[in-house]
Amino acid sequence: MPKYSLLFLSFIFSCSAIRALEFIRLEQSDSYWVSTADFSNEDLIAAASSWGFLKIWDQDGHKIQSLNFKSDHIPSASFSSDGNLIIVTGLFSVRIYNIKSGELVSKIIDDIFGEASLVAFSPQDDKAIIALRSGNSNQNSLEIWDIAKKTRLFSTHIAGQAKSIKFSCCKTKFVLVYADSHQTDVFSLQNGEFLYSLKDSENKITSASFSNADDSIVVATGNTVKIYNGMESCKFIITEHTAKLLAAIYTSNGQHILTASSDKTVKVWDANSGDLLDTLEWPIDNKEIYGLVMFNKNASKIFTGANDGQMKVWLLPTPKKFVKSSRN
Repeated sequence: MPKYSLLFLSFIFSCSAIRALEFIRLEQSDSYWVSTADFSNEDLIAAASSWGFLKIWDQDGHKIQSLNFKSDHIPSASFSSDGNLIIVTGLFSVRIYNIKSGELVSKIIDDIFGEASLVAFSPQDDKAIIALRSGNSNQNSLEIWDIAKKTRLFSTHIAGQAKSIKFSCCKTKFVLVYADSHQTDVFSLQNGEFLYSLKDSENKITSASFSNADDSIVVATGNTVKIYNGMESCKFIITEHTAKLLAAIYTSNGQHILTASSDKTVKVWDANSGDLLDTLEWPIDNKEIYGLVMFNKNASKIFTGANDGQMKVWLLPTPKKFVKSSRN
């Protein structure tokens, strides 16, 4: 059983106070940097190291599975919607494993020429979305595969190396965020067709996520949050963080937006007006700021994977506990 601890930091319950987040410490990733992580819908946690180890924990931080890919770098891993399977990409393959038994279920691709930088199940678990980077031309492409038939359905060129994917509430579209890019792109899940781009001329985009209520998208770029009403119509802009944003997401009901920043705060916003509702102290260190940061699917937790292999899951208050505070 791994060593993990739950650190409780002091809370001061007043409208003007900044509350501090609690966290669960996961087993350290063998002193290698964390290359990818994912939350299941039931809050299982998967994380892989740069040296081919994939580990899975339950929501309380107990390790339930460990897979060794024999020094194969793991750029991406993603849970199925029912939480029973995990799809994993190595340097040359895309494979599906049973989480409970750890057994190989299927090989989708076993001879990639280059690298699969991103892989994910579709919301119905019948398709695999795979972002590829060519081995000799440095070109990037997006492919959608039929999992049961192991056949490629669609393929298209994309603007860069994909690093994250989020699906729309109607499960017909998805948004891709690229590494070191000023744009994020939206595609159709039905046929892989490119639909539109959202761009920022000044800062690189660090995250993008659909609302669970409509087609609105929250985009984190620099220290700014931009909320788009589909296409390129920007509803409003929030510029109150004092340092780079690491992630942004809607809550499950679509009424709030949470933002995590390297200014060591997590802020809660009204998704309709942009009003600041709450500010939470987030005592991360520099190793975590420059590592991997991601929210879970219902915006109740944040995963941080530091570049020295340390991993934590930060616990966020429920929306009913958010207290409206002054923007100033």
